[in-house]
This record gives sequence, C-alpha cells and structure tokens, in this order.
Amino acid sequence: MPIGISEHVRALKRGLPDMDRYYSFSIGKAAHQLERQGLVEKQNTRDGILIKITHKGKTQILKYNLLEMKPITTKWDRKWRLVFFDVAELKRTTRDSLRRYLRQIGMELFQESVYISPHNITDQVKYLREILDIPDSIKMARLDWVENEEELKEIFELK
Repeated sequence: MPIGISEHVRALKRGLPDMDRYYSFSIGKAAHQLERQGLVEKQNTRDGILIKITHKGKTQILKYNLLEMKPITTKWDRKWRLVFFDVAELKRTTRDSLRRYLRQIGMELFQESVYISPHNITDQVKYLREILDIPDSIKMARLDWVENEEELKEIFELK
C-alpha cells in the first residue's frame, strides 16, 4: 500500500516536535503549487493524502535542472521576451538567484528588474518562479518591437 504524505511528514518530524507546523505548512504549500501546475495530483486515502506525480510532472522533472540550465539558442522568431520582477528586499537571496538564473538561460539586463531575450524562455521562467517560490512576483511579455532593437540584435548576435 502506498505511503501517504502524512506518514512522510510524521517521519520527517520525529525528534523535532517544535517543527510540526513548519513541516506541515511547507509540504502542503509545495504540494499545492505543484498541483496548481498540473505536475502532481492529490488523492484522499484512508491513510491520508497521497501525492502522485503526473505525466506532465515527470516530463518537467526531466526538462529542467537549475544547475544545468543553458542559454536558449533557437532561431529568432522576431519577438522579444521581457521578464519583469518585483521581489522584496526581505527575499534578497531569492532575487539574486533569479537574476543569476535569468542570465544563465541567456537573458540580458534591459533595465533594473527587467530582462530581455529574443528566444522563447516562457517555460524556463515559469519553472523558476515556482521553484524560487515567487509566482506572483514575476511577469512576462512578448513584443514585436522594442526601442534600441538594433543594439539588442548585436548583443544577441541576430541578423
């Protein structure tokens, strides 16, 4: 019989009674985010809640690894992708990590808290905002034209 998440939570908490609320909240929040994305599904069982990874979740796991994310180098479709973010000072480490990962996937700083790319980085950015736990702090846009386009074409080595 599969082990429900409640059994996993109890196992994690053994010997850490003061951490009860923290673990329950953290695991519940993570499970909800993954369910919202369609990466897992929750099932109620007699033993508690069972979290099962979906096919989409399995594909996503294989698709990205933060440490191995590489610049996107697809043929340019003449669209610009912008990523805007507003991450509070209290989450400075998260904000710095986001900047590092955006650069890692080949984005360039356009202006403060705004990055630009000529490539479709949508899936990677959606992944980052969930992994970094800032889903409401990042917005994206796709544009046909942007000021200073010629300079950007040189930066990204586009024709």
